[in-house]
Amino acid sequence: MKIDNSKILELALQLGREAGEIMRQYRDKATLEIKNKAEFDLVTEADIAVERHIIQKIKALYPTHRILAEESAPTFSCKEDLLGPLWIIDPIDGTTNYAHGHVHVCCSIAFAINGEVQVGVVHAPFLNETYSAVRGEGAKLNGVPIQIKDPGDLKRALVSTGFQYKYRDQLELMLVHLRAILDNCGAMRRLGAVALDLCWIASGRLHAHFEYRLGAWDIAAGYLIAREAGAIIGTMNPIPADTSWPIELYPDEVLVATPRIFAQLKELLQA
Repeated sequence: MKIDNSKILELALQLGREAGEIMRQYRDKATLEIKNKAEFDLVTEADIAVERHIIQKIKALYPTHRILAEESAPTFSCKEDLLGPLWIIDPIDGTTNYAHGHVHVCCSIAFAINGEVQVGVVHAPFLNETYSAVRGEGAKLNGVPIQIKDPGDLKRALVSTGFQYKYRDQLELMLVHLRAILDNCGAMRRLGAVALDLCWIASGRLHAHFEYRLGAWDIAAGYLIAREAGAIIGTMNPIPADTSWPIELYPDEVLVATPRIFAQLKELLQA
């Protein structure tokens, strides 16, 4: 059966808005239950509630579709797991921000077929912003088309990054990269929600983002939105030949930038 991307987009937009309402409701409570998945990695009761809500709604409408979600279904074992229709969900990207009352928080929902992302929605409820894209149809912010803004060269580029709590053994590499960016680029930001960072490249608020060791749920929707707005997606180093992930879901290295600075930034981060 042929899948209608417009119907998938409609559902993803609805689910994003509903996720945002759940986030608001939980954060308005007197106390928000917060747990540690790892030493520095948080999960809240809102993460679980949002993910459960999204999965239940998808399964009710598309019971045969597979789901890759951060909290309840975070792994797959082989390339065959990507075959067919697949939803890729991060219920709350920026959980630490969310738990501390920050606004740079979003829900990320992507839909892929055979590993190729077709639809992406990133909803930021505390900014009242919804980013969306359908493959081949461009990117939008609150329904209005958006495009990247290319700075022309690195000296004028605003670059963002992220630090994964569970990989603090990579601190020395992070510091090398930070020094390279600070010495060669216009400015740097660390905002704490990569899906939204990628959307900010799409809307011209940032020019590039790089990061290591994410999850497919962090990047799937944001990659599509950024690329449909004119950005280039890739990695800092060649992808291993034996990986199961296609480039647009490959989470171990993330490099997204506007076209005129992508190659320069890649060379800088490889040095």
